[in-house]
Amino acid sequence: MKLNSKFVVAGILAAGILAGCSMGMQPTGSTVDQIKAKEAAMPPDQQISMIEHSPMPPAEKAKKIAEIKAKAGLK
Repeated sequence: MKLNSKFVVAGILAAGILAGCSMGMQPTGSTVDQIKAKEAAMPPDQQISMIEHSPMPPAEKAKKIAEIKAKAGLK
């Protein structure tokens, strides 16, 4: 009886260790392609707002905003 209970406890511990192996692992983020697809699906005004609030250099911001406005036919 004692030997049997030791196997049960060892089995439970082993199952707990194996089940908990993935705990603490960080979830994977979106890929670059997924981010670009989400960005392309946004309306032009949201895209422009996102670019305006980004840490991008001002010259690049102006270029990107001009491209978006040209694609959307905005002034």
